[in-house]
Amino acid sequence: MIKRFGEWIFKYRDYTPIPILVFLLFKAQFSWFSFFVGVCLVLLGEMIRFNGVVHIGAVSRTRKHSLGAQLVESGPFGVSRNPLYIGNFFIALGVVFLTGVYWFVPFYIILFFIQYYPIVIWEEANLLKTFGDTYINYCFKIPRWVPRSGFRELLPPNLGYFTQNKKSIRDAIRSERNTVLAILLVSVLFGVVG
Repeated sequence: MIKRFGEWIFKYRDYTPIPILVFLLFKAQFSWFSFFVGVCLVLLGEMIRFNGVVHIGAVSRTRKHSLGAQLVESGPFGVSRNPLYIGNFFIALGVVFLTGVYWFVPFYIILFFIQYYPIVIWEEANLLKTFGDTYINYCFKIPRWVPRSGFRELLPPNLGYFTQNKKSIRDAIRSERNTVLAILLVSVLFGVVG
């Protein structure tokens, strides 16, 4: 049952935040502090997502689950099994902070895991079916969520990283274009309304 819910919510994951955004829009209370903290969290989340997309490629944008020919274990996938979702967590947390509706943070955290836990369970079942023992060994080595040494490991290692991975960087920029545009739109919207 949880896997079926995960598959369903995976298909509609881009639309599930809309009711929450509308609610927060009506409650928004702009302050420079909330704006600064929100922007920092959004940037952190997008840097984590971007680094993940550099390694996994455009497959991260699909509406149905499609797997590559091999299990991605490089970059942030070498420290967390779900770096893209960790990036999403920080982006959306930043949006909550942008609104200044701090009392909503615990509800956001609960809602995040109500959405992403079933997705992860469904994805893990697909990965296990596809990669078998390789995936089991990966799961023993790599935590599902929080890297053992902290979130810094999810970020690009240095500036030289960008020159060494030019094609992957170009593809990631193309893939993340809509995410960045949505972030900017929401940020401006909450800045204007607040």
